[in-house]
Amino acid sequence: MDGIDESERSHADDGDISRERLLLIANNTPLLVAFVGADGRYQFNNDTYNKWFGLHAPDLRGKEVKEVIGEAAYLTIQHHLEAALAGNIVTYDMMVQYANAGRRFVRTTLVPEKDATGAVLGFMLFVSDDSNLHDAQAQITSAYNRLLLTSEIGRAVRSSADPQEIIETTTAALGEALNADRCYYVTYDLQRGDSFVGPEWRRNGVSSVAGTHRISDFSPNRNPAYFLGQTNVIEDAFLLADSDVSKKLGVRAVIRAPIQQDGQTTALVVAMATEARIWTEQEVALVETTASQTRGAVEAAHARQRERAILRDVLASVTGGKLNLVFDRTELPTPVGQRVDTSMSLTPTEGLRGLRHLARQAALHAGHSDERQNDLITAASEAGMNAIVHAGGGDAWVQLTEKGMVQIWIEDHGKGIATVDLPRAALARGYSTQGTLGHGIKMMLETSDRVYLLTGPKGTTVVLEQEREAPIPAWL
Repeated sequence: MDGIDESERSHADDGDISRERLLLIANNTPLLVAFVGADGRYQFNNDTYNKWFGLHAPDLRGKEVKEVIGEAAYLTIQHHLEAALAGNIVTYDMMVQYANAGRRFVRTTLVPEKDATGAVLGFMLFVSDDSNLHDAQAQITSAYNRLLLTSEIGRAVRSSADPQEIIETTTAALGEALNADRCYYVTYDLQRGDSFVGPEWRRNGVSSVAGTHRISDFSPNRNPAYFLGQTNVIEDAFLLADSDVSKKLGVRAVIRAPIQQDGQTTALVVAMATEARIWTEQEVALVETTASQTRGAVEAAHARQRERAILRDVLASVTGGKLNLVFDRTELPTPVGQRVDTSMSLTPTEGLRGLRHLARQAALHAGHSDERQNDLITAASEAGMNAIVHAGGGDAWVQLTEKGMVQIWIEDHGKGIATVDLPRAALARGYSTQGTLGHGIKMMLETSDRVYLLTGPKGTTVVLEQEREAPIPAWL
């Protein structure tokens, strides 16, 4: 019949049924399925694909991929399409900005089809829209990053009274949390029209933008809303008018969260130097939260600095200039003369006796009287015992000058003395935070000429100084 036997007709019917079933499966899968020919034009699209872009099948077939998905999306995935047309199986996960379909996070697999000679006829395209899952994961990640960042800022606040150190810590933590290329703090002098960038955190290989710049040179600074306190989000500064400076500095994708205080606007800024970037709402919120917390931390640090400065002046006054409270290693006295022997370790079981011996030998060599030798040994013992009791130990060494001055240095890595405890620790005999007799600093002040004290969460350094002859009191 009609030149076709029953066996051939059966096989033909099976083929039709197979094609129908395949089409049914393709049209009912949540995946986007399409076939793109070697000429880069669609030959097949399933219903999910058609609905995604709001087109009917006849309107899609024969169109170039770029026409359907839009130029922005095409430029993003072009190299993957070219790899598939070259005969490679390609899989990628990325955020893509599609025409009509909008911004989607997709997992895509491209499978080339080849003829018997190996020539590529085109490729099958399978796309899974994972936007909801990606957004959920991004929210969880963002919440976790905010928690980590908040903890990092909290540690910076607790461990430092230095505003600069706090800003350096928070900018680095924020840059890491956002996986940014550069993160920095900006201070604006609106009267002079200058902006100062620093502190700055940046990844290896990313050039620095630290230093002073003219505000008017950077086109995003012409956004008046930013200087009125609104967060400024830029996905590609290279597309803005007068983008030459942005290109020169490599400041491309930016979030700027302004801080206004005392008529001065400062901003915590994140910049992507190498590519444009679409910032998520969670990322913007993270920058804004960090800017707010940093401002509070810096204000608290300034307040602590003022309190400590007042305390330093009071302690110096009531001790006749003997107690010198310092806040930075640069404020400690310069090690003078030559070191007597090597430095020694102080532990609960050893080192203290050796320190006493070195102190006596130095004082004896410098020509100190027996009384002043005993005083210096007492001061050294108290300082060494403090390091052992409060920090579990430390290091000590002795310096000696030709003019007869002895310096004794003792360092530990304990928790330091809290600011609130300093007045009683320095002035009240018998006060101690560890339940000991508590004569430490008070005794040092009575038995040495000068005491320098640097203390904080990272440890304590005490420097004792004693001259050959007792200095005349300042009040005489």
